[in-house]
Amino acid sequence: KATYPHVKSLLIECLPLAIYSLLTNFIVTVPRLLMESLLGNYKLGIYGSIATPTVIVQMLSSYIFNPYITVFAECYNRGDKQGFVNSVKKCLLAFAAISALAIIGTIVLGKMVLNLLYGEKVSAFNELLLPLILISIFVALNWLLCGVLTVIRSFKLIIGANVVAVFISAVLSYFLEIRYDMQGANMAVIIAMVLETILLLSGMMFNIKDKFINKNKA
Repeated sequence: KATYPHVKSLLIECLPLAIYSLLTNFIVTVPRLLMESLLGNYKLGIYGSIATPTVIVQMLSSYIFNPYITVFAECYNRGDKQGFVNSVKKCLLAFAAISALAIIGTIVLGKMVLNLLYGEKVSAFNELLLPLILISIFVALNWLLCGVLTVIRSFKLIIGANVVAVFISAVLSYFLEIRYDMQGANMAVIIAMVLETILLLSGMMFNIKDKFINKNKA
C-alpha cells in the first residue's frame, strides 16, 4: 500500500509514452488495414512479406539509440549543451551510416534477397522494397527524435505530431491506394512520416534553444 502512490504516479508519467507508441504503430498499420479492404488479402500478404525484412533497420538503430537516452537525460538536466548536442550528433551520424548501407544494400541486393526468401512471385514486386526501407528509416529516426523529446518532457508535441501523422496516413492511403495500388500505401506513409519528422525536429530545436540559450541569457 505504501508504494501504491508511487506506482500510480509512474503510470501517469508513462501514459503519454504508451499513447505515443500506439499512435506510431497506427501510422503504418492503418494503410495496411485499408489495403485489405481495397486491394484484397493477396496483395496485403505480398506487401507484408516484403515489409518484414525492413524491420532490421529499426532494430539496428535501436541498439544505437537506447544507450544514449540516459546520456541525453544527464546532459540536459545539468545544462550541458555541448554534451547534449554532441550526443545527438553522434546518434544521427551513426543512424545516417545505417540508413546509407540499408539503401545501397536494397538497391544492389534487394530483389535477390526477396527471391531467396519468398520466391519469384513476391520478388516480382521488388519495387516496393526501397520505399519500405525508407519508411523503416523514418520510423527509426522518429524514435530518436521522440526519445530526445521524452527527455525534454515535450509529451504534447510527441503526441500531437503522431496524431497528425496518423490522420495524414489514413486519409492519403485511401486515395493513393486506389490510384497507385500497393505503392500508394508507401507514398501515404512516407508523406506522413516526413511531416512528423519536420514537426518533431522543429519542436526539438525550439526546446533546446529555450533550455540552453534563453535560460543562459536570463
